[in-house]
Amino acid sequence: MNAIFRNRGGEGVASATFYILPGYDTHAYLAYCSTVVPSTPHGGVTSAGCTANSGSLQQFMKSYAGGSLSVVMHITVDDSYLGDGN
Repeated sequence: MNAIFRNRGGEGVASATFYILPGYDTHAYLAYCSTVVPSTPHGGVTSAGCTANSGSLQQFMKSYAGGSLSVVMHITVDDSYLGDGN
């Protein structure tokens, strides 16, 4: 999976986690992967991606050929290293 990110904030370190969910159940995931989002200046654009795989995902694909999957992405930004400005 790959996503494009635009920095609408300030300086910081970010990571993205992609969760693959079966189309019928949004409370359980079949696989996930995480990646670091490359640093970019305010207004800048960058991309990041990773590969998710698991036995559960493979079994789903075999059992529900033509079924639907959902992808949910969670972004975490860590700007704690910047301090409080004092």
